[in-house]
Amino acid sequence: MNDAGGTPSLPTGPADSPFAAPADSVVDPVSDGQSSPPSGPPSSPVPGPTSGPASGPPSGPPADPTLDTADDGPDRPAQASPRAKVRLGLALFVAVLLAATIGFATVRPADPDDPATALAAAMGSEASQLSQITTTTTTTTAALRLTGGPATELPTPTTTEDPGPLPDPPPADPYAPTPQVILGTIEIPKLGVTGNLQEGITLTAINRGPGHWPGTPQPGGIGNMVVAGHRTTYSKPFARLDELVGGDKVVFRTSAGTFVYQVRGVIVVPAQNIGIATQAKGIHTATLFACHPRGSATQRIVAKLELLGPDGRPVDPESSLPPINFGSDPVTGSTLVVRNTGQAPARSGDPFGNTPG
Repeated sequence: MNDAGGTPSLPTGPADSPFAAPADSVVDPVSDGQSSPPSGPPSSPVPGPTSGPASGPPSGPPADPTLDTADDGPDRPAQASPRAKVRLGLALFVAVLLAATIGFATVRPADPDDPATALAAAMGSEASQLSQITTTTTTTTAALRLTGGPATELPTPTTTEDPGPLPDPPPADPYAPTPQVILGTIEIPKLGVTGNLQEGITLTAINRGPGHWPGTPQPGGIGNMVVAGHRTTYSKPFARLDELVGGDKVVFRTSAGTFVYQVRGVIVVPAQNIGIATQAKGIHTATLFACHPRGSATQRIVAKLELLGPDGRPVDPESSLPPINFGSDPVTGSTLVVRNTGQAPARSGDPFGNTPG
């Protein structure tokens, strides 16, 4: 028969009807699942392999028993079965329980048996920062002094610039007893001088030989090493100090090594000009001084030295060194920044006590 549109319709019948759609018919997705007629003659009424019941195991994976597929259609997703819903609920419950346990461990109250807690309670509210002490750096621990009482705040550490060597003040008593301490030796090849280098600038010390001004650098050190000596008494090691000229060598030997200096120049200053011992930062110089003129204590003759390196060259550039005449001014040269040793001030700016030497 023809349908309303004039297109012949296929007769319908049972599955084993000769008019049933053959197994190899193509389903047209546009025609809502209706089969297209085959291009050849109708199939035999004998049922084919696809017409009867399945003779072997079903193809494809087995159905998931947890999915409810009873009402599934071609466009409807599988629904979770009651058993799957129960499993999902149990998983959510375990997750919530685990999160609650972790949160409790994080915010749990302090254990009264914990040593830090017990110490904080004993020290009172001022130790509220105690818990940080066990986890932060030594900067935090240095801010508190933990004692039997309340925490004491320590002064905040401050960074100050190293002032460098500071000379001791001139001796209050030039004749004060001075223990003999030998630092090493001093040698001035041009003057034929070789002797021990003593520690101290009292007359007691330099009567034994050239004396190192305490507080100034040791031989080879950074700063201005100062050494005093006699010109006319005792061993008079600096008797010919006025003969030194630029380039002459002065050698010091100590347990730290051998240090060679060379003369930069020689000047004469008033006896009170202790500014010749002034220190300069970052450079290596030395100063030798003695009474001047010979047999008088009214002035000082001063030899200015600079340190040489192993290659025989100055270790500091000339531009970094103070002027050779530094300390010669009668006003500014009479001052000197010294170390606070707590001793009484000197009666005179002259370390020799105005005694010719």
